[in-house]
Amino acid sequence: MGHFVSFPEAEGPERVERLVLNLVDPAVDAGAVGQLISLSLSPLDGGAAALFNSDPLIDYRSQRPLMNYKDGRLVDMRRSGIVLSHASDVEGQPFLHLHGAEPDFQWDALLADMIDIIEKFGVKSTFSFTAVPSATPHTRPADMVVRTADKREDQVFEADFWFTAGFADYVEFHTAKLGISHTNVAVRVPVYLAGDRYFTGAAGALGLTSSLSGLYFPLGDLEQAAAEEVEAYSSAIEGNEELAQFIDKLEKDYDANGSVRGYVTAPKPEMRVPTVDEIGRAAEQFLAGVSSPRASASEKTFDPQGLLRKMER
Repeated sequence: MGHFVSFPEAEGPERVERLVLNLVDPAVDAGAVGQLISLSLSPLDGGAAALFNSDPLIDYRSQRPLMNYKDGRLVDMRRSGIVLSHASDVEGQPFLHLHGAEPDFQWDALLADMIDIIEKFGVKSTFSFTAVPSATPHTRPADMVVRTADKREDQVFEADFWFTAGFADYVEFHTAKLGISHTNVAVRVPVYLAGDRYFTGAAGALGLTSSLSGLYFPLGDLEQAAAEEVEAYSSAIEGNEELAQFIDKLEKDYDANGSVRGYVTAPKPEMRVPTVDEIGRAAEQFLAGVSSPRASASEKTFDPQGLLRKMER
């Protein structure tokens, strides 16, 4: 059916209206925002919705496999791949989660596969994330630009510029012609944290996407890490006068600009008490997981054409 995609026997609902794209290239993932979001969403993943032959798509020289050395031997390996999972948010709402490595090659052919996936599952809206280095201080809330056809005019960030695209942008541009709604959340990352982990930005981007999509994502760990992040950097700044002056200037510039139209911050988490029915569904899902555990870690390892399984025989 497709160039690089195949569909396993049904492991989830046949129709899923929302698709979250989070394919990551660490080389351009400012603040490791995409990687942090992927880790936060991974507990929500269930069975495979689609299988990809990723080998023709990835340049292993730029996204090199990781090898595990132990006591004189190589005992394990991890390498980049692409996975489409059936997932459920914390309230049990289904969505599709495309995660793994951003492809290096064959974007047009993979785009055709993505259109097949969208048509097969009846996807109506897609969501993605971007992290952009910016002259902003970590002491202010993470602010973002939202790109969507459904946005109100007074929330549009007015600008005209070109930028290098990610694969999600490529999908957005082409699927818009098919009437598929797409929402991209681009978070600004302080330039001095671009090569580090920016938990505040990941929590903000995921929280805002949760609000816009109607999906409830787990944010507790990210928000806790973000609070610890602020404390850690505050301690570091106290002992570095030059850094303190640099951040002070960023704060003054940021505050002087005031509220810029088009930049938004994530809403505060909505605290709500689950209904009896929601509690019942959660209990049923837990019991089902106990009686039918998901695939083991080794079974989930990226294994194109079953090469690893053949070697284990």
